[in-house]
Amino acid sequence: MVDVVKEKFFEAVHFVFPKDCFEELVLKLNVFHRECVPLVASRGLGLAITAGSMLLFVPQILKIARAGSAEGVSLVAMIIGLIPALGTVAYSYEK
Repeated sequence: MVDVVKEKFFEAVHFVFPKDCFEELVLKLNVFHRECVPLVASRGLGLAITAGSMLLFVPQILKIARAGSAEGVSLVAMIIGLIPALGTVAYSYEK
C-alpha cells in the first residue's frame, strides 16, 4: 500500500514538474529558469482551477446529505454546472 501511494506521489510531482524542472526550481532554487517557470506555473494554475471548480459542489452535497433529500435543488442547474467542471477535469487529466 505504501509503495502505491509513494508511486502516485512521484507521478504527481513529475506531472507538475516535468523534465528536470523539480531539480531546477526546488533543489537548485533557480526560479528564473526560462522553460520551467511558465510550464510549472501553467500546470499549477490548471490544477488549482480544476480543484476549485470541483470544490464548489462540496457545500451543496453536504447539505443534501445532511437533509437526506435533494428537494428544491434543480436537476437541470446541477447538470449545467457539472458539465463544465467535468470537462475541466477531463481536459486536465488528458494533458
